[in-house]
Amino acid sequence: MNLTHILISGMSDCWGGVEKHILSYLETMDRTGLRFHFLCPFDTLAGADKLEEMGCVIHRVAKRSKNPLRHYSQVFRVFRENPEIRILHCHMGAADYLFPLMLARLFGYRKVICHSHGSRNEGGLAVLHHLGKPLLHLLAKQKLACSSLAATWLFYKNSHVQLIANAIEIRRFEYDEEVRRHLRDGLGL
Repeated sequence: MNLTHILISGMSDCWGGVEKHILSYLETMDRTGLRFHFLCPFDTLAGADKLEEMGCVIHRVAKRSKNPLRHYSQVFRVFRENPEIRILHCHMGAADYLFPLMLARLFGYRKVICHSHGSRNEGGLAVLHHLGKPLLHLLAKQKLACSSLAATWLFYKNSHVQLIANAIEIRRFEYDEEVRRHLRDGLGL
């Protein structure tokens, strides 16, 4: 069987919105003919066991903040040693780290997808975000966002951005009077 290999970056070692978003989609989609690879700059990756059970490949690399040279070298090696990967899907909160996108261009990836999950700078350097935004615009072949606010934050206002709602089961969070009463009784309220 001919597999399409997709490299995903932007997940972390903590369970957050991006991690839940990616895992929800992977659990519910038909993965036939697809092989997912993950860049992991942490000791562990949120959901790593589940990802590996689904046949995903995790490429562990050094954390950029601890050892930048090793990090960049190892990320480069992932691209060089895995020529079967032709698609990059970056989950991003800001345009302050574009190295995987630049490598995807260098290695001739046929599709580079940038997926915005943020709407403001959280912990990164705002100046890097604003400097990286024009380059991101050139490198991204497809632009996705979880909201119009996230789209405007990462991409230019009039960019063609496809909005994709987060993969959550809304029914799980609907109001239920019986659940409310049960919780209140349990808390003695």
